[in-house]
Amino acid sequence: MVRTLTSNQSRESSFIGRQPEFALLTAALDDTIAGRGQMVMLAGEPGIGKTRLARELSAYAEEKGVQVLLGSCYEGEGAPSYWAWTQAITICVDALDPGRLAEIIGSGDFGIGEIIPQIADKLPAVATPPDVEPEQARFQLFNSVATFLGNVSASGPILIVLEDLQWADNASLLLLEFVINSVSDTPLMVVATYRDVDLGRRHPLSRTLGELVREPNFRRIRLNSFNPDEVSQFVMSRSSISLDSSDLELVHTRTGGNPLFLNELMCLQADEGDTDAESWKTGLPEGVRDVIGLRLDRLSESCNEALTIASVIGPEFGFDQLRPLLEDATGDRLLELLEEALSGRVIEEMPGSPGRYRFAHALIQETLNEELSMTGRVRLHVRVAEMMEAVYGSNSESHAAELAYHYSLGAMLAGPGKMVHYSKLAANQALMVHAPEEALVHFQRALDFKEERPMDDETAALLFGLGTAQVATLEMHQMADAVVTLERAFDYFVEGGEMENALSIAESTVPRLLGLRTGMARLLEHALELAPEDSLQNGRLLSRYGQELGDASGDYEAAQPAFNKALEIARRERDEVLEMRILAASSRVDFTHTRYVEAAEKSAQVIALAPRFNDLIAETEAHRNASMCLRNIGDPEAAKTHASAALSLAKELRNRGFWLSP
Repeated sequence: MVRTLTSNQSRESSFIGRQPEFALLTAALDDTIAGRGQMVMLAGEPGIGKTRLARELSAYAEEKGVQVLLGSCYEGEGAPSYWAWTQAITICVDALDPGRLAEIIGSGDFGIGEIIPQIADKLPAVATPPDVEPEQARFQLFNSVATFLGNVSASGPILIVLEDLQWADNASLLLLEFVINSVSDTPLMVVATYRDVDLGRRHPLSRTLGELVREPNFRRIRLNSFNPDEVSQFVMSRSSISLDSSDLELVHTRTGGNPLFLNELMCLQADEGDTDAESWKTGLPEGVRDVIGLRLDRLSESCNEALTIASVIGPEFGFDQLRPLLEDATGDRLLELLEEALSGRVIEEMPGSPGRYRFAHALIQETLNEELSMTGRVRLHVRVAEMMEAVYGSNSESHAAELAYHYSLGAMLAGPGKMVHYSKLAANQALMVHAPEEALVHFQRALDFKEERPMDDETAALLFGLGTAQVATLEMHQMADAVVTLERAFDYFVEGGEMENALSIAESTVPRLLGLRTGMARLLEHALELAPEDSLQNGRLLSRYGQELGDASGDYEAAQPAFNKALEIARRERDEVLEMRILAASSRVDFTHTRYVEAAEKSAQVIALAPRFNDLIAETEAHRNASMCLRNIGDPEAAKTHASAALSLAKELRNRGFWLSP
């Protein structure tokens, strides 16, 4: 996976200017091996050496018997949710036989299979996670991933390297926060790299950094540019040229001490055969992109054409993807062009993936891509999308996010049809793996192209999806906006007689605050007129209606008939899961309206039902509610018993914040 050095001495001798940072990383790794989990962020400008440092640590870790799992984030919107995590975890899953994999997953942590399909391939009989509310479902997934990594590390320490976190999707960042909160007593270390330039306060990674800095096992290391002495050492080590003070000042000033810039200069110097320092005084490029451009100019025109097309495919690409896009090149000719690019150190072969390549640095891909005209880029994105459909064939839907990305950038030429189709697929896939932030982007992109057109089934389905994503991502005071989106879809389906679709929208879970009216009560009233009376669906709607009346409208008395009717339906149909959820919802409304005795009684019923369905979250919340009710009633001993039970369950859930949250 990474270049292995024979000893620490040889590593340090060729590793200029980063010994202090490397020492911090190896110390953190030693702590990890001793069972104290660690998280280290490597920050710095592009080309500063973050990847090199991470790879050196990976080599050092492998020498010490640590399993290294690698993942990288993808610039743009073409990657599925959790992409860096799925790459890293898939390496681990692929190395396990089915028996060992089954032992690691255990009997209850099924959520990880939602983002790692290879698990189902090896364990076809693995159970799917139970159907729960969206926030609980995301928790189940995160807890499943953390449990899996913890179980794997019990057999030996693990180092996970996640690169280019500035491009990570929001779901991946939330999963990172959860995992780091869970590894303090686990031999697992996570190292992530990110560009800190243009990382504003509103960037999702800024919020994650603010959360992680509170963790005692978190450290951030910023890589600075080389100072003049380090520039001199670097040049000497690469070219045996000794720069005098004036030349050194020129090189340091022009390159800013950026290692990638310096390395590219060394490569150019070697290609041109310069053997003295005089070459530094003339023709020194202005910036790192300029020197990359000069490097690319050394390659043939055909090689540059192939690389330009590859840059549109993405930071990684395959021989099978590139070949159909080079109409005049045979397979042998393309191999020659790729060998030329490899010799020029512009691309690298993907370890363990024959026929797969990646650009040696993101700036190389960016330089090639930016040289394209807008028209040329649009045409290439359409060609790339069509090629991917042909290569993926019947599996194209599994790559919906990637195809949506390319068709969206080529919509000017290809039209919006396929972009909308794949965006809808990608959005629904994101919702299925509890990544509503990414779903929101896909749904909105598709709707933007349909905004001026008459409402149809597809638009209504997109609105339903958008509203669902908004419910999961908007602030509480913005919930009315989400309900407006849902109502547009609901009204369309009702007018068209598509009652099943309309009632599915009415069952959407919309958070509530006392006195905060969202309009959901009105939608539910309409839905209750449409749902079959005394059906389980009517019971679910009545439960939600009771919550709306009790919380949003603040009308406790009006809520009770709805809850009572819902309970009657659930018990008659012997649906204990629905009964448990109705009792939990009714208990929360009781507590809000200071009906502590009633709330405590219903919480006790939830506590009795929850273990039958292994619903630890419902059981934890019921113990918490019972504790607060009993404390208010004046029974501190009973309250303490429930508080202890809730805290114990919360620990089992690896989520103390669940107990501590208001």
